[in-house]
Formats: sequence, structure tokens, C-alpha cells
Amino acid sequence: MSVLLAVARLVLVGLFAAVSTAAHAQTPGSWQEVAGAVLSPNPGLSYMAESVSSPTVMYDANRNRFMMIFEAKTNNHDARCPQGVWALGFATSPDGVTWTPRSTPLVNPQPGNGRFYSCALSHPTAVYNPTAYGGNGVITLFAKGEQDTDACAVTTPSWGCDQITGIGWLQIYLDAGGSPSVVAARSTPVLDPPPAAGAPAYYGYPKVVRKGGVYRVLYQVYPDIWSAYTGNLTNFPDNQQRLEIAKNDVKLVIPWVRNELFNPSLVCDDAVGMSYAGFIGGRLTNATGVVSGGWGKAVTNTFGTGATFALDATAQVEFTGDDTWRHWDVHKLTTGDYLVWFDEKTASGNIIRFGGTTLTFNNADVVSKTCP
Repeated sequence: MSVLLAVARLVLVGLFAAVSTAAHAQTPGSWQEVAGAVLSPNPGLSYMAESVSSPTVMYDANRNRFMMIFEAKTNNHDARCPQGVWALGFATSPDGVTWTPRSTPLVNPQPGNGRFYSCALSHPTAVYNPTAYGGNGVITLFAKGEQDTDACAVTTPSWGCDQITGIGWLQIYLDAGGSPSVVAARSTPVLDPPPAAGAPAYYGYPKVVRKGGVYRVLYQVYPDIWSAYTGNLTNFPDNQQRLEIAKNDVKLVIPWVRNELFNPSLVCDDAVGMSYAGFIGGRLTNATGVVSGGWGKAVTNTFGTGATFALDATAQVEFTGDDTWRHWDVHKLTTGDYLVWFDEKTASGNIIRFGGTTLTFNNADVVSKTCP
């Protein structure tokens, strides 16, 4: 699936600059989609009655199945949560296409309870360790928190009064039968970027990989991509945050970047001598919403300090509006192909869809997001 594509190599020297070119990436036009939803809102389940979106997917080799954690808009309408109350759901699939959601949520936020996610845990991203917990498996998950509008009515929490509070983590243990339970959860955000120029910062879209016990998270601090990494989840240091890809430095030479970078979905073990890749979105917005967008490929061979990314000049996928590509999770196959789960906005709520550079694959060919 590989072809030669011109890319701009971006090096961090205070700001990014285009300094050379490289060649890597599969054919952008090779991406295919399965028609229709693979997971839809379910009025019979209150926690996912109105919308499902932002999937993060893992292959569970212990049970030869796929697992998905997703954000779900509940039928709990509370004035303190103007964007709605968003839970985290869990579903399983034998093939990545046919999904069965759990009847109860993993996490169901409660407005007014004082937590940094009293309205929502959203934009989940996960790494799965199949050998942990006696071989039953453990999921480490990061997600964006949102709190209710009167969170500071009595006291001001350590993360402040903004609706979007930061990115926190959960650890989810599986029992012998594969059922999940949340056994550890951070009570405060682990990533809480400072506002830019005195204004509240919009941030989210965390995407994670793990190597040697160290977690690397790329995420958006509007309109750029930032990075953090740690081996200590209980003390994810804010001073590790740094600018990773700056929109203003690349939009003139990378057309698909447009005005904003978002959703930097990470994979391990990429081709052409690169160890990691991000399938990163760019979009153009105006006063009425998203005009157009696309997502392209960025690669790096460095996991920690000093990592730089090379961005393809050509987008893998282009789209118009804000309906078809909102969040996505890309997985590499050992064959060199890729799979993608993504969400789409419809008149009856968001749905989750599936595609890839191939639609024929073996489950065991899915590359883990714990990198070698």
C-alpha cells in the first residue's frame, strides 16, 4: 500500500520550520468505509440513548475480540450541563464491525458531585495490557473532563472554574470472563494546560501510546498539538507539556492543516524507519462552524524529549463540514494496512462507523499501542 508522497519535515527549534522532505505513507485514496453505523444510540439504554462517539478500540488477544470504549450522551438533561451529560460506554465485537454494548456505563457522571468530570468524560483513548491482573488484562484510559456550571458556587476546585477541566485517567480491570470494572481513577486532572493569552484554553482529543512503562499523550490545546509523557500516572507532571506541532508554523506548507490541528491518533511500529505515527486532523472554521477539513499522517522516530514530526503534504482523507469525521482511532496491521473507527453526526445523534485501507484482515494482525 506504500507510495512516495512529498512531506515537509518539521524540526523544533523554538518554532517549527520546513527544512527537508521525506517519503512515507500509504495511498491516501485507498481508504474504504463500511456502509452505515457499527454502533448507534440505543434508546433502551439510558446512558447511550442520544449519541455515541469518539471510539477508542483495543484488540483483546486473550479472548480474540475487540473492545471499544466510547463517549455516550445520556438522557439525563441537567441545566448545569449545557452540553449534556456524557458517560463512557464499553462494547465488544468478534470482528470490529458487529458490536454489543454493555448494559451499564463504565462511568456515569453526576452533576453537582464536585468532580472534574461531573458533566462529562469524553474523548477517551486507551492502551490495553493483556498480561496484567493475572492475565485477565488491564486498560489504562485517558479522557477529557467537563464540570457543571455551578462548580465554583461554594469553593473553587484546584483545576479552576472553566467548563473543560482537563484530562484525567482511569484504570479498568477485566475479570476472568472479560467484564470490566473501574478500579482506579484520578480525582483531579493530570493534564490541565494553562490558558493562552489569558483566555480559557480549549483542549481535548487525547491520544496515547505506551513504551517501556512510559505513556505518551498527544492532545489539542487549540489550535495546536501538545505533548506529555510519564511513567508515573499518579503524578503526571505538567512541566512535561510542550508544543509538539504548531498550526501557524505549518499551515502554509501543509494545505490540509488549515486553521486548527486536532485528534492526533497515534500508532506504533510505522514503516520507513519511523517508530510512531499520528493521523492528525486539520480543519477550517468560521463563525458558523467547520467549513472543510482533512486528516494526514505525521511520523516520528523519537518517543520522548526532542521528538519532531514529519507531516505528509497530502491528506489521507478530506471532508467538508463537521459531520463525517469528528473523532477517530487508527490502528495499524502487521500487513502494513490500517483500520479506523470514527464517528459521524446524523439528525438522530452521532453514530460510530468503521473503515480502513483494507476491510479484510485477521484480528491477530492488529498492532498493539504498547510499542516495542
